Amino acid sequence: MRSEKLQSPKITQATILVHGRVHLVGYRKKVMNLAEFLDLRGFVENIENASANDERYQPVGIVCQGTRDSIEKFIELLKFLIGDINGENMKLSFQEEFGERYYDFY
Repeated sequence: MRSEKLQSPKITQATILVHGRVHLVGYRKKVMNLAEFLDLRGFVENIENASANDERYQPVGIVCQGTRDSIEKFIELLKFLIGDINGENMKLSFQEEFGERYYDFY
């Protein structure tokens, strides 16, 4: 019987900055639930922006790690969480190499 070594999927990291009305609507909780559903690791946090006149429009930062396919599904679904969030309201970058590895999503 021949044994084959199973390869684990390549882990990629995405850094996402979301602009729009993302406060006081449960956005971070929805992001966490979606990330956990797609088996992603990382975090979501508020980013202070002194130029935003309304606290509901402060940006949110997301760092997630997982397979490229899972991250791409995550990004597409993020666009539907709140109506005014779309590709123009997101800044996205992928990192194939990164220092810290996350083991859950918070």
